[in-house]
Amino acid sequence: MSEPTYGVINGHRVHARTIDYISHVLSRKTLKAEVDKVEGVNAKIGLSITLIVGTMWCGYVFAFLAFVSLPEALKELSKGHTLAAIAWLSQTFFQLVLLPIIIVGQNLQNAAADARAAKTFADVETVKEAQAIALDRLDEHTAGGIKTVLDRIDGIAAKLSGPAR
Repeated sequence: MSEPTYGVINGHRVHARTIDYISHVLSRKTLKAEVDKVEGVNAKIGLSITLIVGTMWCGYVFAFLAFVSLPEALKELSKGHTLAAIAWLSQTFFQLVLLPIIIVGQNLQNAAADARAAKTFADVETVKEAQAIALDRLDEHTAGGIKTVLDRIDGIAAKLSGPAR
């Protein structure tokens, strides 16, 4: 897996490009970790099936299965039965092959969104820290901040007014 560009923020690996997430999102280690997070047999089975079907390898297997039945659909089409060809295209190919590909795309989009949210959170935390420092320096009781400026102004004012007559 490529090293994250922005490091790890709140447990999320943050990369500059979505393509860097692919190996992480689809790794066996990640799949096992995701299944271990849920409780209950039905949840583990459902998540496992979703995670397995949501891989490009499953898409390739489904495409192979779809193309196995293509000659039969073409034979029916040559006989003038367009319904068989349309059924193969819509039911077999589109539904069977596009399902895992769409899940892969959604997984990648979710991972990228999580990483962007983690990066945004880190940015907000940095701004909050800078804002706290700025507010502290504006506090007239904080040494080294505006208090120093006010003390110097008071000193200049005292010198200008001179000794009381």
